[in-house]
Amino acid sequence: MPPPSRPILPATDAASQGATKKRVAELNWQEKLDLIYKWDAWSAKWRQFIENTEPQMSVFAKEHNIRVSYLKGLVERRESLEAITRTLSGATEKRHRLVDRPFLPVENIVKQWLRYFRDRLIPIDITILRLLANDVYNTWESAIGPLTDNKGNPPSWSEKWAHNFMVHWDIHYYKMVGEASSVDLEAIGPEVQKIMERLDRYELDDIYNCDESGLYLKWMSHWTLDYLK
Repeated sequence: MPPPSRPILPATDAASQGATKKRVAELNWQEKLDLIYKWDAWSAKWRQFIENTEPQMSVFAKEHNIRVSYLKGLVERRESLEAITRTLSGATEKRHRLVDRPFLPVENIVKQWLRYFRDRLIPIDITILRLLANDVYNTWESAIGPLTDNKGNPPSWSEKWAHNFMVHWDIHYYKMVGEASSVDLEAIGPEVQKIMERLDRYELDDIYNCDESGLYLKWMSHWTLDYLK
């Protein structure tokens, strides 16, 4: 009896079949990873029945109503998608109630940005936090796919989310300390001289004063979000 023209795939449940019927743009990162694993199982079946022949992506893509180019792109991005799973698994061991955080991948990136800004003594308030989360999510959605909560709703990055984010990750408001009078003038003398020499090349109207005793920096808040100390 000759082998079948293509592998007979194992049965899939209704939920996983439903995921592949979505428009490609609507698949989230978990569904994309599931599709990659389906391709792995399908390829194994292909090699089992048809020896010396590479699995044909075009056949699999047609069965799952997706483009071959899209499937190739997913397979190439397997490592990055699996890295997300590893990141979330590691976080689960450290934090509780992560099941209630459907947008955890974005929150992890926002936390890294918060650390980046605070390491550079840049103040971050709730408004900036929400804008940052929105920008991160837009980038995520374009590169990986949309995220939804357990009701199928997209993120809103509201003030309620921001406060919940702060409570969950032990982030609080702190008053920034340090005054101009506490600077060691003798230590910074050589650098100040270099700055003055460079400023001599410009007109006063072209010089932007942003030192702590100047007007512009005083507009900045003395309070910032930061991790629990």
